[in-house]
Amino acid sequence: MRNRFTLFLMLMFLMGTGMNAQNVDVVARMQTLAGAAQNSNATKATVSTVWQSDKEGGAVYEFSNGKYLGAISNTDVVSALEGDKYVTIAMWVYGRTTPTGFQCVFGYGNVNDGVKFQQNGKSISATTKGVINIGGWDRDELLDDEWNLIAFAVAGKANTTVTTGKYYINDINANQDGLKLSDMVTPDEGNKLLAIGSGNQNTAREPYNGMIANLTVITSDDLLTNNKIKELVGTVSRIDGKRRVTINYTCASGTFSKKTYFAPNEVNTVPTPDFYTNVDPATITDDNSSASYNVNCDENFPFTAGTFCKLKLREKADNNRCVVWDGTSANINTRKSEAEATNAGMGSYWRFERVPNTENQVRLFTNCKGKSQAVTFTNMATDGQAATLTDNGTIFMVKTGNSEYTAPKGFRLSSLTNDDYNVNDVESTLGVWANGLSKTDGGSTFTVYAIDAQPTEVTSATCTDENGITATYSIASKGYYWNGTV
Repeated sequence: MRNRFTLFLMLMFLMGTGMNAQNVDVVARMQTLAGAAQNSNATKATVSTVWQSDKEGGAVYEFSNGKYLGAISNTDVVSALEGDKYVTIAMWVYGRTTPTGFQCVFGYGNVNDGVKFQQNGKSISATTKGVINIGGWDRDELLDDEWNLIAFAVAGKANTTVTTGKYYINDINANQDGLKLSDMVTPDEGNKLLAIGSGNQNTAREPYNGMIANLTVITSDDLLTNNKIKELVGTVSRIDGKRRVTINYTCASGTFSKKTYFAPNEVNTVPTPDFYTNVDPATITDDNSSASYNVNCDENFPFTAGTFCKLKLREKADNNRCVVWDGTSANINTRKSEAEATNAGMGSYWRFERVPNTENQVRLFTNCKGKSQAVTFTNMATDGQAATLTDNGTIFMVKTGNSEYTAPKGFRLSSLTNDDYNVNDVESTLGVWANGLSKTDGGSTFTVYAIDAQPTEVTSATCTDENGITATYSIASKGYYWNGTV
């Protein structure tokens, strides 16, 4: 009897009828969905020429410049979204959406009816179109410049009892209360269409700028594990066979890391970052197993960190382009003549300080009044905002500027969060131009000039109080400089 019972349990397991078995069905894959897109060829996302899918029916598409795949008719997916099972929308995504608006990676219905699944910066969420946000999840585990597996598991519209869904990012997941579609407004029959990389099925009004691969729609009786989703979605790899490795660069300011692609078992040239030289070793034979490699390099910025210099912005425009602060004005002037800069003394002296263990991050200081103060912007997304001065200042990234400014080499100071936000000559004031054109504009391009003599760092001060008592006080490192005159 015992052997018969054991055999019975084994048969139940093999036939998938055990207590923990569930029905899992792939409803649609990306290749089929993308092939059904009806938007114009000019607006359609394109198949990647660099990346490939290992899954039959999988695909890798690039969604740059607001392109999308829209007006997709697929009754199986619609039935799943309107049904009573769990629906999992899973895909690999590469690239970031902007942090200021919700970008849709998959949507159903028109602008007001239906649902959309979104990635926004490091968050993912689901939203009933035109109504409310169903729920969101913000995780630091969403990696920069990497492929990330993201998934949304939600009970279909016909299921009015389940109130919990799940979000997934790579190897982690979390239950989300209220992640359900029972409150979804059902689109009219003519609007029961799908979109990938868009907030609407017919227009890319909320474009996803990046890549999406292997988008897969799955139905199941219960919530799926990360491993099960990965099994169903498949993987992505480069067509040329190269693999991602990390290069750790050590220089005078510390160590920073960058990712690149190496051909396995071949000699690969180590990339030289902007403003660096003498990378050693210059080539590495990839062993097809190491996740990272270490190299040394020398900094080669147009300025010498920790020393004073004069700066110009848009200097090719005319001879009045020196950056000067007079010590009292609310704004920093960007259109002073050479003579005015000379007369301003330390008001025309500027000092870059490197942020340790970063590739290109700096603060910009003035010591016009002796005390160190740093250029500051409250929010570099605010176009036209004027710089102020505070003790700690804003951290900028040093980037290449307008290519015409080559002697000495021009550079710009960019926001840490958006390369389109750059310090600029804003109508004779040091400010911000929050526009993609600012990356190559002469008004964002600094040039550096040496000064005759470096100011002296003041490390202590001796004072006598009203009682005739004299004492000497230490001043923090790099806290105070003086040139002995002005």
